Amino acid sequence: MFHILHDLTFEAEYQQFCHDSSSVTTAWIALLFAILGIAVTALEDDEPLLSDLGREKTVTRNIKILSSRYRSASLRCLAADDVLSRHSINSLQSLILINYARVHRGLPTWTLLGFTHHVAISMGCHVDPDRFPLGPIEREERRRAWAGVTMLYTTQNSVFGHLGHHIPSQGVKPPLEINDVDLLTGSLSEQSTRPTQMTYFLLEFRLDRVLSMICQTLFSFCPKFSLSQLEAQVLAVHEICDRRYQVNPNLEPLPVHHVANLNILYSYIHQLLLLLLRPGLCCYLQGEFTPETYAARTKCVASAKASLSIYHSLHESPQFASYKWYNCGLGSFHAFHAAVVLSVALMYPESQFEFVEIKDMLWKSMDVFAALSNRSNFCSKAVPVLRRLIDMACTRGQQAVLTVDPNTGLISSPSDLTQDLSPIAPEYIMEPLFAQLQPQSWVSPTSVYWDGWKFLFERG
Repeated sequence: MFHILHDLTFEAEYQQFCHDSSSVTTAWIALLFAILGIAVTALEDDEPLLSDLGREKTVTRNIKILSSRYRSASLRCLAADDVLSRHSINSLQSLILINYARVHRGLPTWTLLGFTHHVAISMGCHVDPDRFPLGPIEREERRRAWAGVTMLYTTQNSVFGHLGHHIPSQGVKPPLEINDVDLLTGSLSEQSTRPTQMTYFLLEFRLDRVLSMICQTLFSFCPKFSLSQLEAQVLAVHEICDRRYQVNPNLEPLPVHHVANLNILYSYIHQLLLLLLRPGLCCYLQGEFTPETYAARTKCVASAKASLSIYHSLHESPQFASYKWYNCGLGSFHAFHAAVVLSVALMYPESQFEFVEIKDMLWKSMDVFAALSNRSNFCSKAVPVLRRLIDMACTRGQQAVLTVDPNTGLISSPSDLTQDLSPIAPEYIMEPLFAQLQPQSWVSPTSVYWDGWKFLFERG
């Protein structure tokens, strides 16, 4: 997914290493350890390697210990290679992947990311490699590395509120959307009709930039972009995904990794829409019933449903078993966001059909969160919160269902509901819940304010 390496080059170097361990540099060994630190998170729960190497009692602890051990080994190799004073593409790739792994583990990255950024600059990666006498593989490795640093930096800036801060570069072109073998065969000008090894990476790169724009708009006093402009940006990426990953009946089915990548991109898109439409949804929930706020509510419900459907599919389908690491981390965050939005919608359903549909979907998602909680700290925190929240939403929604018009099958208008139904302990429930809906809590897994959910457990 985070395709900053040239696979064929690494595979050749790995084979050489297997035959002669002295044939590779210490920086390359660091890269190998960085890759292992990520790969171990994709192992199945019953994989013997986890218990044999980790020696801990739980899957979560084994994964945590092993991934940390490999990342530490990578950093020690970089230190032995004197990374503070000399750099290579392998040392830069190692640093980028360590940062990537730490982001997905919810660990701090600012200090290491800053160092990685300066290593990239010292190597001239902020300058387009066409200016240097390099081969096609070396050029693309540099572009991919710079794009990787930029993506990590953009995401961290959004999380920590450093709005409008961008890494300066001197005209670095984006990586080519090609397969690695094309760099060997020289077929660089041919546009593939199917997704390539770089398609996901480039689309995620674009979505990261849209996330930055959304955060600038939601959290700035003088936003540069309108919500409609940003929604158009998100939907434009959605259309590109549809087009690039389109199933062609005349060709072989898409490989599993492309199907998984497409679902992960869609999940990211729905996450951005839920974030972008939050102001309108909050206005609707606070009694501002206009066509705009109603549209925001409708779009949020649709995106939340789609997000939970993806979450369930990635968990249940055996072909996606190797993506459990994603579902345990970022995927669970997206699903938790979607579940919270649907729980709020469940309190004021539009019809009995919607009430039943959302309720069933939420309890179904609870099963996935519970199943993943044995290896996901995020899920273990989310399970008790969601259980209480869904219970509360079902109680409130059931009251609303009692007002169904027998002639239309629809529930009374929101304004009627506001008058007819008294909120359930608003001083304990509704105000804290609205506070938890604020967009700053939903930028990334690390921005979730878990203490803010304590109100759910204070009523016994």
